[in-house]
Amino acid sequence: MNENNAKIHLKIGDIEFSIEGSPEYVAKQYKEMEENLHLRERLTGESETTEKPASSRRTRTTTTKRKKTLQSTTQDFSQWLEKLPKNLKNRDKVLVAGYFNQLRSKDHVFRVREINNTLKNQGINITNPSSLINNIVKSQNILRQVSREGRQKYFQLTKEGEKHIRELLGSQRK
Repeated sequence: MNENNAKIHLKIGDIEFSIEGSPEYVAKQYKEMEENLHLRERLTGESETTEKPASSRRTRTTTTKRKKTLQSTTQDFSQWLEKLPKNLKNRDKVLVAGYFNQLRSKDHVFRVREINNTLKNQGINITNPSSLINNIVKSQNILRQVSREGRQKYFQLTKEGEKHIRELLGSQRK
């Protein structure tokens, strides 16, 4: 590396990258990575990563907030389930849970893990939801993968997918 070059190496959880080049190039690339990967939130501890040490007081507050959020989320999702038809396919259950999590996400995306947790909290167990999601992404125009961080994929319903979910929620239980 010559004297006019700059280099950044960053690792946060599953995310790791290096940028090397002129100071202007490195600054520009880092800014793009920061926006695309939401690095500021990760570094300030607003996300679920535990790389940054936090005081025990903050940890307790965060844990309490998560428990309250989980309880209200469980109650809210159970109300959604009551509006759905009885003979709903697993594919649609996964999509409804995904849309539910997407609406509650700051970035309007969801992960398979969140879908699985939402459904399990309601006593619904779906075998291999990630495979189901990947098949939906490949075969239909209602769901798309918007980003990937390591092995973690982030998904979002398309306009057609949102319309499909609203139609399901609007139908009467049969």
